[in-house]
Amino acid sequence: DRWNAGMSYRGIQQNFNPAIGFVQRTGGYQQYNPYLNFSPRPRNSNLIRRFGFTADLNMLTDMDNRFLSRTMDFTVFNMDLHSQDTVNVHIIPGYERLDTNRKLHPTVTLPSGSEYHTLRYRVGASTANRRVVALTPAVEWGTFYGGTRRQITLDTTVRVRPGVIIYLSNEWNDVHLPAGRFSTTLFRMTPELQFNQWLALVNTVQYDSV
Repeated sequence: DRWNAGMSYRGIQQNFNPAIGFVQRTGGYQQYNPYLNFSPRPRNSNLIRRFGFTADLNMLTDMDNRFLSRTMDFTVFNMDLHSQDTVNVHIIPGYERLDTNRKLHPTVTLPSGSEYHTLRYRVGASTANRRVVALTPAVEWGTFYGGTRRQITLDTTVRVRPGVIIYLSNEWNDVHLPAGRFSTTLFRMTPELQFNQWLALVNTVQYDSV
């Protein structure tokens, strides 16, 4: 698995109307997602399993192939340890053209037709999921809709006992835009109770400040 590449395509017609469920956007767009990954494995290392370097493009266009958004995710450094812990660094340039008004906050609405170029940086890590407590922290900062955004996330998995798992997600954002400044907080808790291999009970409790 030293080299890995792929490409996916999705087309959603203009009259697509989902009766049940959630979609990222309503109809009338195409999504292209090519990627290329290079994962060398060091020889005779008792600590490092492999490194990873990835270029990933997520591009949305309308049905006439005019750009709506383009996000490139460059994993400039990823290190997987034999302990199943990981560390990664990303550079994420992007572009978006709003085809509808975008309400980011009760006090901030971006007008349709606006174009934005962004450049974000992310540093993250994760501990092995086999542990009783597994952590996935990340810090991201950079430009955001003509301003800046700092984001801190922390996902925690607690394995209380076999069949009893609690998933915790936390996210904090500090946003500075020409139209105003605001911050957001999100907290989600999802306990899971597994009775057997066919039956489990899962519930989600969420709080967000906006």
